[in-house]
Amino acid sequence: MESLHKKLFVELLEKKINSNDDIKYDSFFNIIEEYLNLEKDIENANEKTAELLRRSRKDYISDLHNLISTSPFFCFSNRYKNDLRTIQKSLSEKEINFYLLRTILTAFLKKRKIGYFKNVQFMLDKNRIDFKHIITLVDNVLIEFKFHNISFEKIKSILKHTDNRNKICLKIQDFFEQSREKQFPICFLKIEMPGELQEKDKIYIQDYALYKIFDENWQTVNNGFIKEYEEDIIDFFITQNNKEKYGKSKGSLYLFDTKYLDGTDYRTKVRNMAEYIEKELNWINHRENGRKKRLVHNIAFTSMKDDLKIYKNFNITLAAPRTINIHYKRQQINIEEFYRNYLIALHNSKNEIDSFKVIYNLLNLIENTDDMTLENQLVILWSSLEKICVDLNENSIISRVTTISSKAHLMYVLKQDLNNIWHLITQNNLHETLESIKGAILEPSVEEKDVKYNPEELLSILKSMSEEDQKAIMERDITLGAYIYCFVNRVSSTDDIKQYLKEEEEIVNQHIRRIYRHRNILTHTNMNKTFDIHYFVKKLRGYLYSLISILIHYTLRNPELNIKDIIYSIDKTYEFYIKDIISKEDFREILKPHYLYL
Repeated sequence: MESLHKKLFVELLEKKINSNDDIKYDSFFNIIEEYLNLEKDIENANEKTAELLRRSRKDYISDLHNLISTSPFFCFSNRYKNDLRTIQKSLSEKEINFYLLRTILTAFLKKRKIGYFKNVQFMLDKNRIDFKHIITLVDNVLIEFKFHNISFEKIKSILKHTDNRNKICLKIQDFFEQSREKQFPICFLKIEMPGELQEKDKIYIQDYALYKIFDENWQTVNNGFIKEYEEDIIDFFITQNNKEKYGKSKGSLYLFDTKYLDGTDYRTKVRNMAEYIEKELNWINHRENGRKKRLVHNIAFTSMKDDLKIYKNFNITLAAPRTINIHYKRQQINIEEFYRNYLIALHNSKNEIDSFKVIYNLLNLIENTDDMTLENQLVILWSSLEKICVDLNENSIISRVTTISSKAHLMYVLKQDLNNIWHLITQNNLHETLESIKGAILEPSVEEKDVKYNPEELLSILKSMSEEDQKAIMERDITLGAYIYCFVNRVSSTDDIKQYLKEEEEIVNQHIRRIYRHRNILTHTNMNKTFDIHYFVKKLRGYLYSLISILIHYTLRNPELNIKDIIYSIDKTYEFYIKDIISKEDFREILKPHYLYL
């Protein structure tokens, strides 16, 4: 009989790769790496700076302790478990020996590059793992794909062609180990170079050479590097007319060797090169030619050096997610509503425009970050979050931002979880095929998939669902079954709800503190980033837009409110939410949080 937890692991992994969903649960390996970098900074800093960094050390110790405690690798039998127990013991000492801890963590971090996916498979085979831990484990594995520079396309291909999906992690491990010895192809990219670089036959991006093959008019360039391949290249692009795949796009065609680029497979290597080009040249191109979204054309051609008659092509821009994030969709509706009302307010009383202007300026600033490098996005987005949260009378910036961001998230997280479940129910048409689910419908919508529901009624249905209906859901979509199972357990009692909110608070606080540290590194040093900046920019955007949605909601209903009033009310309303609403187990109010006290 197929193990349900293995089936969930594979299907959730595949679904997250296809939909490009957010990664919620970070890896303890990332925390360890950041902590060790912090220790190096403490060692090299002057005493005043070192003292400030030691405060961050306390946060990282707490974060590491929490992340390990809840990790599947700590809770179930696997090859990391004893190491994690040793680390936890060191973290729990009254007087931590930081030199010893650093030695232990440094040794353990090396295991990240040895047999990680094999260890995941071992854990799946040897244990019966709870669904909530499988959800965490899938996120951890997705992070390792990024760390090891394995493209999602390669994982899709392995999933598609494997004869035993339950052993998928062994297949991934085999690919990872064998790929180091593979011959990598050369690649052709069409690039719109800025300024005088257009005349250069050879340029360097991050110390990697790119050789021009054809100019903008598809005339060959006299380039010694490609002389022995020239006949085959002309035949493929000109005689066979494959240049038509680029349409009327501007730019010249360049060639580079993928062998020494970062990445486990050639698609990842090519995408990394495209990202390097965009990062180094886009700003220069903007200054000369105005805004342009991309310098590198979407189509890449690759061929092996020993046979330039055979080519492969692929799209270097990853496909858009198959599913639209419902929170993102709601945020965009809120923003459009705000802009409409802002235009009206401009012609109304001047006394009602102050908060509108603050929000308008914030949205304008945030939207302009789209054309910035990720490093600058992180710095600017943080300043926007700080602008919303911080009261100049408060001493600690980070504590204020952390408090407000976490409380704004926690008041709505249960409703958001239930919204996600309802979204999957309607995606699978279960609101039409399961009689029990129909009882939660409030009213059908004009849009086929957008059906309103009663949260309290849906929760009651999920809690009392028959085994037959549970089985029907699991057979239709096991990930939906897992989310329902986890949600019902989280709201089984007042203590369960409070425990879940505590866990969510720890996650938010961890993200905010780490974002703040990385922002400080980017702002105050010339160091290159040593962290997954995409991950933190995405998280920061999420927390920022959640707060802005609250500001918009209450400003539109009472334009005379100022931002400080609304932020202060988040604090006070959350206290009421915990002490009064949750303690009474009033699920109507729990799942539809009380309006802010304003």
